[in-house]
Amino acid sequence: TRSVFVASLDYKVDEAKLKEVFKLAGHVSHISLFRDPHGKSRGMAVVEFDTGLEALNAVSMFHDQMLLDRAMTVRFDTKPV
Repeated sequence: TRSVFVASLDYKVDEAKLKEVFKLAGHVSHISLFRDPHGKSRGMAVVEFDTGLEALNAVSMFHDQMLLDRAMTVRFDTKPV
């Protein structure tokens, strides 16, 4: 898979911040940040890369790493984008 699921995000993290961080693992082709009906972050996102190797890099680099005040959970996305 070319996508990773990211959970336990600080609610202040937006798409721009995710792209800034995850581009360290490879080229980010798309980000879907989960939001509630009022537009507030739900603390979860799917980050899609150009290749599976870049997604693997993201999992190995960022799982359990701190972003703002929370440790992110990063794993391969199990649902198709």
